[in-house]
Amino acid sequence: MRSIAVALVVAGMVMAGCGDSGQNTRAAPDELRFEALDLTPTPRVVGGLEQLASVDGDRFAVHTAAGDLTFLPGVNLGSTVPGHAPGELAVSREDYRRWFPMMRSAGFRVLRVYTILPPGFYEEFRAFNLAHPDDPLFLAHGIWIPEEDLYDERDLLTPVVADAFAAEIDDAVAAVFGDAEIAPRPGHAAGTYSADVSPWLVSWIIGVELDPEIVVTTNAEGMGIDYSGTRFSAVPDASPTEVFLAAGMDRTAVATAERGRLVPVAFVNWPTTDPLLHPTEPLSSEDLVGVDANHIVAEPGHEGGTFASYHAYPYYPDFQRDEPGIADALRNGRPDPYAGYLRALRDHHAGMPVMITEFGVPSGLGSAHDGPLGRDQGGHDEREKLRIDAELLQIIAEEGLAGGYVFAWIDEWFKFTWNTIDLERPGDRRALWMNPFTNEAQFGVLAAEPGDRPVTVLDGRSDDWRQDNSQAIAEDDGPVNVVRARHDEGWLWLLIETSDPTLGRDRRLDLVVDTISGGAGTLPDGRRADGGDFVLRLGPGDEGQFFVAGHA
Repeated sequence: MRSIAVALVVAGMVMAGCGDSGQNTRAAPDELRFEALDLTPTPRVVGGLEQLASVDGDRFAVHTAAGDLTFLPGVNLGSTVPGHAPGELAVSREDYRRWFPMMRSAGFRVLRVYTILPPGFYEEFRAFNLAHPDDPLFLAHGIWIPEEDLYDERDLLTPVVADAFAAEIDDAVAAVFGDAEIAPRPGHAAGTYSADVSPWLVSWIIGVELDPEIVVTTNAEGMGIDYSGTRFSAVPDASPTEVFLAAGMDRTAVATAERGRLVPVAFVNWPTTDPLLHPTEPLSSEDLVGVDANHIVAEPGHEGGTFASYHAYPYYPDFQRDEPGIADALRNGRPDPYAGYLRALRDHHAGMPVMITEFGVPSGLGSAHDGPLGRDQGGHDEREKLRIDAELLQIIAEEGLAGGYVFAWIDEWFKFTWNTIDLERPGDRRALWMNPFTNEAQFGVLAAEPGDRPVTVLDGRSDDWRQDNSQAIAEDDGPVNVVRARHDEGWLWLLIETSDPTLGRDRRLDLVVDTISGGAGTLPDGRRADGGDFVLRLGPGDEGQFFVAGHA
């Protein structure tokens, strides 16, 4: 009897749970090699305050025993692992303990986090850096605008949003300095924060990617307001959104200085609300309104400084394809729109450092957007994805920017993509399973895959399938005797046992899978499909094909 074993993924078909951190993970295939340097922090003292990182014109510098680091390669880390929603804050201390050495061995100098994490993060971060005083990870810490309030109110200036953000700033600064007691709230980190990680803090990056409609509403409702602070102020013609951000940056800088440190402060921005005009952009919402870091200035005597922080990817928005000066910008003798966009940002913010605090491409079988030069939003294997990420980081450095932080350290299964979301049902279980067609979930430098071991080995043998409680889903006296199934959090595994040794080798075998009602009426060759949605065609020979029904 001949056995054929295959693994399939059918979006929406298998939705199984997984353990806290039981995923298979594999790091980048090729380690980056960096010259060994003594990176012991050597802060300056300015006005009685310690300053590890400083801004001078368009130069951002981290002061170390080996001299100033003026280009920062970094990585973003989210708040959860596959199998959990972000609000569960499910990353364990053991995960951090394992990951920090991996990040440094890969050459990352800076770890960026978006919001307050549980106390274990700060305790493990401090322990790692104290154990590696001359080769630490530096920290870029974010301060989240509470999105539930923001999207309920749709206006940054409403008291519920402004007050929640101010409280978040106070808690974040206290947590980083190891001086916080944060009460439990659903979806938020909490506990006793006693680990001071401020000796490695190189920047604050406040806020989130702002919905342009929220910016428009805020600007209309707050017309005429201004802000003059102790350490940051908005310029006279700043928009109300920029005024709100200036106040947040000032509050952050003041609270940091009260604890004895000067730290550069910036806010999150992205191409959708960049201050540039993009007349070729086909979607009006992608060039509706701008937010400009040039409109927030440090007060005289404040040496903390600021910079422009952007999340910038090579495949979206579409203006990168067509805009003169961006689409036709040359790099190494060929047009490179990503380099062109970075130049446009750099030139607009002349005299201020510009840092790309998110960039990268995802892997996965699916793709959501084609990018110039093959830098697509998906459709890459792990090696190709990381090759592109390395190329993008090289471009960021070549264009004279202050740093680049790749997105992200580990895959995030809870993410969704516009062209697969309707097949991921129910939505609140999305984090429990891996969909390789949802590229947005697969940005990780560290790939997270189902289970702590493979479900099976595709070796042509069937004895282990019976031992491991596989389920017989079809039995027949014909050429195909039995079809057995297993599943994990990402794949449906099938074993096909046949009494005909030519089937699937010399003769074609069609396996029809029916997952939803109203499937295709016929197979690709015109035979009846009996409602099948997918057809796996094996043979003749060693080749296979996979067909998806086209539904009206």
